Amino acid sequence: QASITSATAVIENFNAFTSPTAGNAVSGGNSPTNWTLTATGNTWRGTNQAGGASGGWYSNSNISFLGSGSASNGQCTWVLQNNTATTITGFTLSFTGRMWKAGSASPTVSVSYQNSASSSNPAAGALTSSLGSLSFNDATSGISSGTTLTQTVTGLSIATSQYIFIRFKFFL
Repeated sequence: QASITSATAVIENFNAFTSPTAGNAVSGGNSPTNWTLTATGNTWRGTNQAGGASGGWYSNSNISFLGSGSASNGQCTWVLQNNTATTITGFTLSFTGRMWKAGSASPTVSVSYQNSASSSNPAAGALTSSLGSLSFNDATSGISSGTTLTQTVTGLSIATSQYIFIRFKFFL
């Protein structure tokens, strides 16, 4: 997990991440640092999301999922730990969302979060709290070229050493 050590932004990017050889299964050993990627038929397909013909995970300085063939139910979960020595009472999550394909193979992406005293990745599916304004699909304004989505959450109580899980769920 990533460690939150101060009130400054925790920034995650995939610029240094290179996906495994196409066709290899996703596992903890080849997921990007601080992330858990799961799916049915969860193999890497390469780096060309725009022209990818089969479903699975893609990476090219980003993470994307295409549901097609045997690949479905894609979920990527980011885990962070509060090491600030104070309780976290809120956060803002902001990212650039982009939809590479449109039509029947284009997923809707929902975003949710959950905090826990345990570092164990919560079970598959949405986490306990939805980040509804961060959900997107191919009808979302500006999504084909990339649009920034942002949501602020307040009223939390994430104690020192506790974890927060942020999950992106891809579904058709």
